[in-house]
Amino acid sequence: MANFDDDPAAERAVLLEAQRIARMGSWTVEAATGRAYLSAGLRGLCGLPADGTVEDLVALVHQEDLAVLGEFRDRLWAQRSPETLDLDVRDVTGERSYLVRARAEFDASGALVTVHGTVQDVTKIRALERQLSQDGRLFRETQRVARMGTWEWDTATGDCVWSSMLYDLAGIAPGTAITYSDYLRIVHPDDRGWVDQRWQELASARRPVECEHRVVRPDGKRRVFRVRGEAADPDRGVMIGTCQDVTEQRSTETRMQRSSKRFTDLVAITPVGIALFDDAERLVDANDALCSLLGMDLERLRGTTAEQLTHPDDRESRRGRDTPAFHSGQRVLSTAAGKPVYCELNATVSVTDDGRRFWLVVFADVTDRRRTAERLRHQATHDELTGLPGRAAVKELLATLLGGRDYQRIALLFCDVDNFKRVNDSLGHDVGDELITALARRLERGLPPSCTVARMSGDEYVVICSDVDEAGGVEVLANQVASLLRTAVPVRGQLLRVSASIGAAVPTGPETSGADLLRYADAAMFAAKARGTGRVSMALGRADRLGQQPDAAGGPTARGHRQRPTGPALPAGRRPGRHGPVRRGPGPLAAPGARPAHAR
Repeated sequence: MANFDDDPAAERAVLLEAQRIARMGSWTVEAATGRAYLSAGLRGLCGLPADGTVEDLVALVHQEDLAVLGEFRDRLWAQRSPETLDLDVRDVTGERSYLVRARAEFDASGALVTVHGTVQDVTKIRALERQLSQDGRLFRETQRVARMGTWEWDTATGDCVWSSMLYDLAGIAPGTAITYSDYLRIVHPDDRGWVDQRWQELASARRPVECEHRVVRPDGKRRVFRVRGEAADPDRGVMIGTCQDVTEQRSTETRMQRSSKRFTDLVAITPVGIALFDDAERLVDANDALCSLLGMDLERLRGTTAEQLTHPDDRESRRGRDTPAFHSGQRVLSTAAGKPVYCELNATVSVTDDGRRFWLVVFADVTDRRRTAERLRHQATHDELTGLPGRAAVKELLATLLGGRDYQRIALLFCDVDNFKRVNDSLGHDVGDELITALARRLERGLPPSCTVARMSGDEYVVICSDVDEAGGVEVLANQVASLLRTAVPVRGQLLRVSASIGAAVPTGPETSGADLLRYADAAMFAAKARGTGRVSMALGRADRLGQQPDAAGGPTARGHRQRPTGPALPAGRRPGRHGPVRRGPGPLAAPGARPAHAR
């Protein structure tokens, strides 16, 4: 080691190098004269020239730190002991930090003689301290939020060191001396044996250990701890680890498991079909009710898509629609035998624990309800005796057909059985009912598919033709209907010869309503009946001139109790759109074999 007693210059050089390495400089102020000395190391540290003064040094201090620097100076000059004072200040930029240290020297009488001090650049040290402080704060906050504490266990002595958070979790006063035996005493008696065995394995084998066990705190509260441990210093037998309170988490999981079990049981026993579909719309699971509804076991249903479960007829009707596979509404499913099952769907989308989306779909079988509704609708719109559509169905069908683009191809025939009252009066209403039913069947079997036969009331039928061109024209159709109703019907061993008066009408324009068309045909029927039985007449245009025609029969019609709607009756062969009188004798629209009115 070098001796600098005889070489002050070398000693000074070494001191300056040491100050440079430590980023430190020194200073001295004489109390009596106020003269200050700044070391070369201090001037180099602060960037002062060789003739720099204390005032120059103070000018380098941050504006906000000047007040505390003044207080530091006052305390230094006022104290009467050689105590060292410290102060941190920043430079004018606020980017660097300096530690100022000073100590006063006194003479024998206690008078202040000299003040010695140092200035050290502690920017990096303060930054590390701030980082460590922040890390410590975040660690403490993390432990608090996660309800997790840390521990250390010396297996040789049994002594333990706990963090403040672990004391709080265990319900023990912070700072209490803790040993391994103290820890085991708070472990639940039923868990104590196997927990001790696990930690002894850690102490002997040095392999990491993780376990969950129950704890009974001194205040009697029961908690669940998840504890992890591993060897920190195998040579000294020191173990470290964490302890987390997972009571609420386990309680929540237990509640969820119970809730899931209740949901599973509910799905299993509910009478409606329930199915789970994955994001690709494939069936993943289903309850017994859906399997029974479709007549398939679960293994056969798994992997099928919503489209594959849909009945072909419903699938075809949905083709081209931009609608999701699952949405509230009705869907027709197909059973294993191919039978349609009408279902009301309610669907919701959810997400599994791993983030995958799935669909929960409820299928309520409404087949019976639909059939009941259809039966009630049929009863409301159809004649109970014949099963033919009734007045309400006629109005509905006419409104639909007349509202379409092909309204000009529509024709309506109003038919009234001649002298039907005689049948009821002479043979009874039961015979009359059988006759009405037999005529209904003849009309249904004898007319083309474009024709719909309906019963208005009593002995009145209506034939609605949606495509008169397909039927061969109005004249052909009217004569065909007249021929079907001019027949001998066997009823209860008797042959009843019957005929009907028929009025035909077609729309005059797009403004023609169903009520208009019925009124036109009814007026034409009265015109036909006025000429005798088995006659046919056609009406076009508004029915406001028919009442002006003289009665061809010279007397009241068979339905004379009705008020005849007024309007023109056009003979057969006249083109639609032109008004004309009712034909008064046989012609293209007259029933074959009919006699002129004047010949009867």
